[in-house]
Amino acid sequence: MQAPAPDATATNSMPNHRQYAGQSKGFTLVELLVVIAVMGLLVSIAISSYQNYVTSASIATVSNNYGEAVRAVRNQFAAADARRANGAEFADTVPSDVPGWLAILNPTSVTAPGGAAAYEAGLGNSGLGSIGIEVSGSYAGGDLQVTINQPAFADMGAKTETISQSS
Repeated sequence: MQAPAPDATATNSMPNHRQYAGQSKGFTLVELLVVIAVMGLLVSIAISSYQNYVTSASIATVSNNYGEAVRAVRNQFAAADARRANGAEFADTVPSDVPGWLAILNPTSVTAPGGAAAYEAGLGNSGLGSIGIEVSGSYAGGDLQVTINQPAFADMGAKTETISQSS
């Protein structure tokens, strides 16, 4: 006699692999680790790009502050020379000290990339990106000189320009 055929409707108490084929209930650990690794790579690229962007923007800010200072000093001298040529009083319109020039250059308290004032007395600050201002002589005496110092900031080299009053 033949043994009876197994009942197709009978269930085993132990599930087998074939019963779950095509019924994914989640991600495997390997899949999750691959996703985390890819995300880590993308984040590291994004952080590097962001840091380069911030550095470039800071360099542009320092360079712009330096250029603005040079133009402002030249404009102040030209305006005073024009007033003097027209016979106006000029001694009190052109500062002969650093605080006076700082008030002209930074009336709205603009900040440097490092958070300090954009302009300061002396040689400037290479760590913060502040432009330095030095003054010697006086306009009334005819020997005023204003020196504008761009510090070596990030990848940018230092520059200095001395603007003298025209006689």
